[in-house]
Amino acid sequence: MKLDQRTEFNTRQHMLGEDYEIYYYNDSKNLTVKPHKHNYYEFYFFLQGNVSYEIGKERTPMTYGTIAMVPPGVTHRAVIHNFDIPYRRFVFWVSDEYLHDFAEMCPSFQFTLNLLDSHKGPYIYPLDYVTFNDFLHYLITLLEEVNGSDYGKDDFIVLRVIDLLLHIGKMVYKNQNPATVKQERDLIEQMSYYIINHLGEELTLETLANQFYLSKYHVAHTFKDHVGISLHQFITKRRLAACKDAILMGGKISEVYSQYGFSDYTSFFRAFKKEYGMSPREFRDLSASAATYQDS
Repeated sequence: MKLDQRTEFNTRQHMLGEDYEIYYYNDSKNLTVKPHKHNYYEFYFFLQGNVSYEIGKERTPMTYGTIAMVPPGVTHRAVIHNFDIPYRRFVFWVSDEYLHDFAEMCPSFQFTLNLLDSHKGPYIYPLDYVTFNDFLHYLITLLEEVNGSDYGKDDFIVLRVIDLLLHIGKMVYKNQNPATVKQERDLIEQMSYYIINHLGEELTLETLANQFYLSKYHVAHTFKDHVGISLHQFITKRRLAACKDAILMGGKISEVYSQYGFSDYTSFFRAFKKEYGMSPREFRDLSASAATYQDS
C-alpha cells in the first residue's frame, strides 16, 4: 500500500462525511485513547501492535486479523500497552442512516445489522489469515479510491463500500451459523464428487440443481462462496486435469477431450492453453521428452 494512504491519528470521534469514512493508521509514538462512544458504526481491523480493545467492561487482547464492530452508543476504546512495535489498523466508520438504507437495499446484511443493534454482541471476531487478507484487499482498494482522483471515483467508492459491507455481513453470518456453513461445505463436497465422476456427461448449473434438488441460484452462490470460482470454472478445470492425466498416460488427444466433456477440439484447445500455458500437443511432446531424458 502506498505511504500516502496513511492518516495521522487525531482524537476526533465524529464523522466529517455524511455516509462513511475510512482510515489507515500506523503509529509508533505514544498516544492515549479515552473511552468514548458515538452515533455511527465503527468497524476496526487490527494489523499490529501491543493493544487490547475495550468494549463496555470487556477487554480483549488483539491479534493480527481481529475485527471489532461497535454500534452507536456503545462505549469503547483501544488500550495501547506500549509501542515496542508500531500500532497499525484500519478504521471504517458508517453512519446510522446509511447502514440501515444499505440493509434495505441488500437484505442479506440485515442479520448483521440486527445483531449490532441488539447490543448483545459479539463485537470481536478473530479471523484466520486467509479470510482477513481478503478483507485487506477490500479495505485497500476502497482507501485508494477515496484518496484517488480517477474517472468515476464516486461511483467506484460506492461499489467498494458495498463489497466491504457485504463481506462483513457474510463473515458475521458464518460466525453465528456454523452448522449452516458445515452443511454448505458438505454440499460442496457432494457436488464435487458428482462432477468428478460425471466429467464425460453434460454438466450444467441446471444439471447440478436437479441432481441435488436445489435452485440454480443456491447452487451457483454456494459454490462460488466456498470454492472461490464459479461452477463452470470448476468443471472446466476438472475436465482439463482429467485430459492432462489421460495424455500423460498415452491417451490420444483426438479422443480424450470428448471423453471428458468438451464438445469440440477448438474449445478444448483454447481452455487447455489458457490453463497450462501450452497446447495439448506441446504438453504431450514436452512430457515425452522429459520421460526420455529421465530414462537415459
